[in-house]
Amino acid sequence: MRVIFVFILFLQLNFLYAETIIDDVGRKIDIKLPISSIVSLSPAHTEMIYFLGQESKLKAVSVNCSFPKEAALKEKAGTFLNPDIEKILKIKPDIVISGGGIQKKAIKNLENLNIPVIVLYPRDIENIADNMYLLSFITGCKDCPIKIKNFSTKVKPQINKNIKIYMEIWGSPVMAVGGTSFINDLIKRAGAQNILNDTKQEYPKISDEFVIKNKPDIIILLYEPEKNYKEKFRFKNTPAGKKNQIFVLSKEEQDVFLRTGPRIVQAFNKLTEIINRINK
Repeated sequence: MRVIFVFILFLQLNFLYAETIIDDVGRKIDIKLPISSIVSLSPAHTEMIYFLGQESKLKAVSVNCSFPKEAALKEKAGTFLNPDIEKILKIKPDIVISGGGIQKKAIKNLENLNIPVIVLYPRDIENIADNMYLLSFITGCKDCPIKIKNFSTKVKPQINKNIKIYMEIWGSPVMAVGGTSFINDLIKRAGAQNILNDTKQEYPKISDEFVIKNKPDIIILLYEPEKNYKEKFRFKNTPAGKKNQIFVLSKEEQDVFLRTGPRIVQAFNKLTEIINRINK
């Protein structure tokens, strides 16, 4: 009887069950849960997995997965733009996590090789939390929901301060944070208004005239500009430029703004700090 009991307990502890997951682009993926091996091609979701304490399940990451520093010690499966299909096939993970539509070709190739891929592409803070709940579910992490709940409470909406923000992600061509970007949601939560709030693109190309016409009180650059950037026509002819309220973020700060991971709390805190100290 003791042998039978131990055998039944072994089966219970190692039982895998089938589950259909719907990812952020509406795809249905059949996987066996809980998963024990992951290849993450998305830097943001690699950060999520570490945040949830499930990094032992990460068998490989993309070269672009640079945070936390321990992620650099993981085996590499190509870059975000060019995943190493052969390496991933050799690893045979239970699931591959992709970061968006730019990896469509790689996703198709992996699925043709019977390797399931979940596309996670959050558009706002709630979606970021949803992604973490999904990761906790598929990894069988029972304590993770508490961490996620605590994360969500740290990004509480602020009182509207009637301040307009222009956030630029690249200078040539000029590209900025649009109305469908998750950063737009962050700006709203911080109590400000994105001058591109009404655009239907995530990161549209913008003209100098558009920036000047919409009179931003704050300009934030998410890249390293050239030395004379303050003399740019679109900058110096705005309230932000005239009051020297143009902020260039460091590389680490750029990452926390551009990655849809748990460090978005740091981006929120940085944004509220900037808003609270400017001269309206």
